[in-house]
Amino acid sequence: AARRCGLRNEILSEGLKITTMKKRIYISAPITGYYLCERKKFFEQKEEEIIKLGHTPVSPMKNGLPYDAPLCDHLKVDTQMLLTCDEIWFYGNVCESKGCKFEWRTAYACGITRRYFDQEKTPLAK
Repeated sequence: AARRCGLRNEILSEGLKITTMKKRIYISAPITGYYLCERKKFFEQKEEEIIKLGHTPVSPMKNGLPYDAPLCDHLKVDTQMLLTCDEIWFYGNVCESKGCKFEWRTAYACGITRRYFDQEKTPLAK
């Protein structure tokens, strides 16, 4: 039998109790320089993958601001979202993105676990 309890997934099986933490995962990938419809689709796909892994995705594409708002406004709101997360997952060539570099520095400074993936979610070096 399986049951959920708060932020933990508890699985009871033959008297054994296995507890795993449900994490909030911030999705970081370049946005500027791409077609908006392509980026929305990409972020939605990553959200679905994170949900399938049993975690809660946090997407900067859903920060409540219009896409054409100034970058500094996006970074302020996105930083607030990032600080509520347990991990940040980077996708693609994040070194060329001002936003991704800012998110990396923020996560590093705040001790948030950072993971790196190429576009197909193949882990890269930590």
